[in-house]
Amino acid sequence: MPLMTELLTILEMAKNLINQMPFKPNAAIWGALLAACRIHGNTKLAELAVKNLLELDAEGPGSYCLLANIYSESGKIQSVTNVRKLMRDKGVRKNPSCSWIEVDNRVHVFTVDDTNHPQIKDVHRMLEEIIKKIEEIKNYANVMNSGRSHNYHSEKLVVPLRLI
Repeated sequence: MPLMTELLTILEMAKNLINQMPFKPNAAIWGALLAACRIHGNTKLAELAVKNLLELDAEGPGSYCLLANIYSESGKIQSVTNVRKLMRDKGVRKNPSCSWIEVDNRVHVFTVDDTNHPQIKDVHRMLEEIIKKIEEIKNYANVMNSGRSHNYHSEKLVVPLRLI
């Protein structure tokens, strides 16, 4: 498994480079390291990056959410719960994401688990058909889920509306 060892070494080298910089690392530097940790599943280094990010901007939800996603993707559910609780305790809130699509010169906006769209039942029905077809070809996790736990994530809701 030389590739994994190389990746760990590269991430450690990045950490060492950050520690040896002649100036104080900013949020962009720690954020880049955090993103690399997510890509390579390095939760230990991700925790260090988040700690430094929070020292720079304790109110921003992005660092918390990215760390929770890294924990989730690593199967560390209790750690996800701890991060979410910490966010609640500190009053840190993430604004809900949304996705939109234009159909017949009209823009339709969806949020996670949206139920307000006038065609939401048709959208959900079409989405279920899409999910079923994808599951049949054994590609569901890679194509639609991308590490997310919501079947009705906002990006998924815009596709069925276009197909209705």
